Amino acid sequence: MTTEHHISPAQKHTLTSTTTQRSEAPSLETEQATAQPEQIGQLEQLHQPQQHSTMRQFQQTHGNHAVQRWLDQTPIARSPGAAAAIPQHMAASSNQTRQKYPTGSTKVEERQLRDPAVVKEQAALQLFQQVISAFSAAFDQAIAAKQSHAALQQIVATYGTQLWSQATARAATSPAAQPAAQPAPQTTAPAAAQTTTQPAPQTKAPAAAQATTQPAPQATATQAVDLLDDRPLYWARLQMAQKIRGALSSDRTALQGLLDTLDESSRGRTTATFVATNVKRILVSGFDPFGGTATSNPSGSAALALDGQVLAGANGQQAEIQSVVFPVRFGDFDAGTIEKFFGPYLQGPAAVDMIVTMSMDDGNVFNLDRFVGRYRNPRHRDNADRRGGKADFGVPRDQQPEFLESTLPINEIRGRLGNTTPLVNDDGAVVTKEQQQPFTATSLQALNGQTARQGAGGDFLSNEISYRTLLLRSRVNENAKQTGQAEKNIPVGHLHVPYLDPSTDMAPRRAEIISRIREILQAALPSLYTNP
Repeated sequence: MTTEHHISPAQKHTLTSTTTQRSEAPSLETEQATAQPEQIGQLEQLHQPQQHSTMRQFQQTHGNHAVQRWLDQTPIARSPGAAAAIPQHMAASSNQTRQKYPTGSTKVEERQLRDPAVVKEQAALQLFQQVISAFSAAFDQAIAAKQSHAALQQIVATYGTQLWSQATARAATSPAAQPAAQPAPQTTAPAAAQTTTQPAPQTKAPAAAQATTQPAPQATATQAVDLLDDRPLYWARLQMAQKIRGALSSDRTALQGLLDTLDESSRGRTTATFVATNVKRILVSGFDPFGGTATSNPSGSAALALDGQVLAGANGQQAEIQSVVFPVRFGDFDAGTIEKFFGPYLQGPAAVDMIVTMSMDDGNVFNLDRFVGRYRNPRHRDNADRRGGKADFGVPRDQQPEFLESTLPINEIRGRLGNTTPLVNDDGAVVTKEQQQPFTATSLQALNGQTARQGAGGDFLSNEISYRTLLLRSRVNENAKQTGQAEKNIPVGHLHVPYLDPSTDMAPRRAEIISRIREILQAALPSLYTNP
């Protein structure tokens, strides 16, 4: 069983630990103003500085609903068919808790930029300075000219995409991102499953256009930064978010929209488009750095390194990989971010052949999580230093199974990897309300009548991203069945990867982890060609 890496009070940077009460965006339901249909045309006045000098002025005149409707109608590049692929009731339910916590970067995260542990990482902080400087100049000019929200949004999307493009192009030059010279999956019997049985995680704070392929800046100061380090991208995004917040701090609705655009564009969510033909499609996700300002997340590093790569297997078998990185924030999960992104890839022309979500474990093992639970521990804190409370999974409670089982070809993957090290475990350990202690479940049927308290991936967001994706897969297939369409038997599941100790030289270990992830995905490739 996976014990997720949780940040201890000693690890938390001082600025976060001393955070005082923060103001939150009010729920739309609490606003008194409402927008009538005829008001929508008046939204165009927002484009005229002489009519409304700020979005806040427009909001005060026409109400928050009107502004929100304008933002919702503003076209921006998104994953193909995103809205259409999500069962309507799931998307609607996700929005019910959207305003509990805002989505996008938070002030708490941005304060990391003043933390001494981050400040000393000057080479990493300067890695994307060319993009950040160009963005700041363009954004300042647009603000001074009182340009429309749509214009600001386009600027943010353009430079956010450049961040992602440069980060992935840079990571791809690492040897760990390159294919093995002679891919030859072994066929020896797998080692016995090494299901861990650690105690439950402690209640500490936890965890459409093609991207450009321009190389990362080659400044001398950046040469010491590991090619696979995921932290520079995270910090660069925070610098851009800080710039946006400084300019629009009084326009909360506009600020929220631009922070969301920054997240979408700089995390690979708007560029996850498969371009290779006659190959299988594998979609992978990682997470932001988590567990302290010095900690790197190898799942995020792997996402950067493998994005756009093509796996080559035996007999001409190939698969293209597209990647995305998600934030460690409850607000984004409750807003339906996971469902909105993965939905298009579970049906229709954009459907993929396998989805693997990844996160960092608390130990030194690779675990393929067999069972995931519907439970979110309300005591954990995220990167915004917020507790998550009860999760909203977007469907009625009686349609939320306590446990779901991975549909990844776990046995086949382990069989092809054989006894090669590090071993990859089939992790079936769970915790239930009834039994209280970890035990290894042999099947979903064996868990009937049990109430989830931990899946194999714990009770934080790594377990939750897998549960949400598997639940969405089930709902999409159910909708297809009811409408007479063919169901998609897409393998979906979660991989936990080893923890990176920030007190050591992380670069060699990070490269080893990514190489092993590549081997795991390659071992799954034959199963994708036999999957009906």
